[in-house]
Amino acid sequence: MSFDRQPILTGDLLELRPLRADDFDALFRVAADPLIWDQHPERDRFQEATFRTFFEEALSSGGALVAIDRATGHIIGSSRYHGYDANCSVIEIGWTFLARAYWGGQYNGQMKRLMLEHAFRSVNRVIFIIGPDNRRSQRAVEKIGGVRAGTTTNANGQERVVYELTPERYAGKQEPGAASRAARNDQDMIRDVSIRIAGLSDLEAITEIYNEAILTTTATFDTEPKEASDRLEWFRAHGERHPILVALFDQRVIGWGSISKWSDRQAYDGTGETSLYVKSENRGQGVGHKLMHAMIFEATRLGFHSLIARIADGSDASVHLHKSYGFVHIGTLKEVGRKFGKLLDVHILQRIL
Repeated sequence: MSFDRQPILTGDLLELRPLRADDFDALFRVAADPLIWDQHPERDRFQEATFRTFFEEALSSGGALVAIDRATGHIIGSSRYHGYDANCSVIEIGWTFLARAYWGGQYNGQMKRLMLEHAFRSVNRVIFIIGPDNRRSQRAVEKIGGVRAGTTTNANGQERVVYELTPERYAGKQEPGAASRAARNDQDMIRDVSIRIAGLSDLEAITEIYNEAILTTTATFDTEPKEASDRLEWFRAHGERHPILVALFDQRVIGWGSISKWSDRQAYDGTGETSLYVKSENRGQGVGHKLMHAMIFEATRLGFHSLIARIADGSDASVHLHKSYGFVHIGTLKEVGRKFGKLLDVHILQRIL
């Protein structure tokens, strides 16, 4: 049986497609983050010359794929099929990396699932070859059922750890009922939400969504517009510094998010502050998740070192959303709430990028 090493694989969050020569700039923007390669044997791959060698090898391999966030259209990483052996019914998956904004969550899991399910239609074993010090990748493979099968050496004589995964082990690591729950979750999410940078034509919808949030939550912040007289000035001033992102469904704006320099710091230290709002009728449908991913990606691209969120006490869903993306609670402030005109506890959450 032949094996297609460059398929197009599509999930609700990601699309994987063959790597092209014109993908270099977009993929290097992801790879230029030194922390991606922190535990990798080639820790200088964030440098352009080193990454170009990697990219050219990937192109010539005939098995490289890029990962695209379907909500934003951004390239967020790549992976590769290699060494197909029909007689032994085995294929290697490797050379995988993702933008740090997408680590450890649904996107990373879906990328693995798409590639493994495609592979297991043709082979009985998938192998992963990992650097001995790369415990992050080793744990990720062990989590999905991979078992250590020995060691090997690469072309430079460096030792590598070999993991093996079979369809049975992979299936055994999937949570009982996960497939049916995933199907239900897909129905709950708005699949066709797209994210783009806001324009002036979106300002009315942005203001309406924000004002709705003021009426339905204990929001405390004074940096976004609430009146028609000041919203245009705010939009222009904010949009010139950093783009405002809007979530669209059926051509309608149903949510928006923004990043700005954290105003509570006397000296800017690379920290950005996030704002995120979703129309009440569309909450709980995955819109906030898609906006959050796009905002983290944008913050990384713009060079922010960390993100801060200020969330009023009682906004449990917002706290949960931020914590699911790696934000941790670092303190509590007192601020005057617009809804009640009194001091409220405001939780400060931070994520290091």
